[in-house]
Amino acid sequence: MDKAVTELIAALKARDAVVRGHAVRALGQMGPAAKEAMPALIAALKDQHANIRSAAADALGEIGPTKEAVPDLIAALKDQDADVSDSAACALDEIGPEAKEAAPALIAALKDQDAHIRGVAACALGKIGPEAKEATPALLAALKDQNTYVHRSAANALRKIQAIGKT
Repeated sequence: MDKAVTELIAALKARDAVVRGHAVRALGQMGPAAKEAMPALIAALKDQHANIRSAAADALGEIGPTKEAVPDLIAALKDQDADVSDSAACALDEIGPEAKEAAPALIAALKDQDAHIRGVAACALGKIGPEAKEATPALLAALKDQNTYVHRSAANALRKIQAIGKT
């Protein structure tokens, strides 16, 4: 394991939240090179500080698709803090088809009060693809959303789930 990754993983256990936050962000910026940090970043999704939970979800998305993070990202999608929920939705979007078990939680997120979360949830369902067919009724309802990003994302997701336009 890379020495920097090892040191940053150790920093995730620091008492100082600022240190933990910097460590999480640095690991995310390393991308796939920090893959060994996945278990520590998954644990950081439960940090007492919302900004660290949000950064951990972002980092998981930046490091690359990993099915092992999906259950914890589903839990983070339901976080009371909107930034954490948004980051979890974005990470699930990055994971794509490997996140198919998140479909029910993403369908529920289509009703979130935050338009960005609704839009990213629709995008994530689209990235899951045909495995998320059960989202079709909720995505059809999202086509009527007042927010342009949400209804555009829902339309794109429906196209991908229904495999319309595939040759």
